[in-house]
Amino acid sequence: MTRLSFDKKSITARLILPSGDAVERLVQIRTHPITGRTCRIALSRTGQSEPGTDHFPEPPPDVANTVRCPFCRPQVESMTPMLSGAMSTAGRLKYRESILFPNMFPYGSHSAVSLFDNRHFVEIGTAFAASYADCLINCRNYLNMVLETSPADVYMAITQNASP
Repeated sequence: MTRLSFDKKSITARLILPSGDAVERLVQIRTHPITGRTCRIALSRTGQSEPGTDHFPEPPPDVANTVRCPFCRPQVESMTPMLSGAMSTAGRLKYRESILFPNMFPYGSHSAVSLFDNRHFVEIGTAFAASYADCLINCRNYLNMVLETSPADVYMAITQNASP
């Protein structure tokens, strides 16, 4: 019996943790040998689980608790990673109310998170058009920087997460 196996390629994301330590995060890209479809494995998440992922509470679970939220200001400056010096000497990209920084658990060499604004919780369908525009412009600016520093990285995506 012939056994099929995924083709595997590893890439590295470089970022600076909130502690100031520079780290590299390994990401594995696996390609199915028959379908050609790919998936990304964030190896830095091995053995971790997100709090609350065993079940989802009714939103907003702690709408008033912004003190420990890494995405609320002023914590965003001390609790989120920074871009490596090759990408930006500022550490984070800002465009109006949007702030962009590396994803702590990247899915690619240049994975980033861009916050729309400073609201702790935004119910689906209630985001401001200006917030979307600012965030997309911030992402565009970052992707242009990626192209300048890594011209071979031409396949890009902007995605959005939403909590239930």
